[in-house]
Amino acid sequence: MSTTGAPTPSSDYGDVVTVGKTFTSGILKEDLTSQVSGGGVTTFSTSQSYVSGSLRVFYNGQYQRQGDTFSEVNATTFSTSFPVEDESAIQVEYRPA
Repeated sequence: MSTTGAPTPSSDYGDVVTVGKTFTSGILKEDLTSQVSGGGVTTFSTSQSYVSGSLRVFYNGQYQRQGDTFSEVNATTFSTSFPVEDESAIQVEYRPA
């Protein structure tokens, strides 16, 4: 089998394809688990204002969908559609306003 015209990594694969989107610059991460004290909590507050739509919520490590399992109340507060019980973890990521 001939390799004439076969692509080589240095010449024919110069394009880069990015799948998905990752924000790393300017993103704040906070652990809000201390706000779960007592259990049954549905409202949480971040330490800083966030840009609307940039909030990512993780419940016990699982990403939650905005509008489905959580909603932004204002620039520092969000609520979950389910009660967060004791010994559960809530972490957030967001772009500060």
